[in-house]
Amino acid sequence: MVSVLSSDKKTVYQVTESSCTCPDFMFRHAKAGSRCKHINKLFFTFEPADEFEFKEEFKQQFKNGLGFDDAYVLHGDNIDKWLKQSLICESKHTGRRMFYLME
Repeated sequence: MVSVLSSDKKTVYQVTESSCTCPDFMFRHAKAGSRCKHINKLFFTFEPADEFEFKEEFKQQFKNGLGFDDAYVLHGDNIDKWLKQSLICESKHTGRRMFYLME
């Protein structure tokens, strides 16, 4: 278990390879079986983000969630690359498969 200071420098999260005490993990990722940014940063290596490819307009599409089918129609195989780069995450907590922007 690793202790990580939050971005606001006020809270300490306990992070393992499969869990985190941050609210994002507790309320979104734990139910979906996915990882938060703290787990990814500490335990998983991924390719650096290609900022040109993940434009601001794409960030807006994912900010409030983009449905699974719509995401693949709009962005195709880039979805898999962006998941691997931790630019977006997948969630099933609403009963639907959705992709969200990792912030």
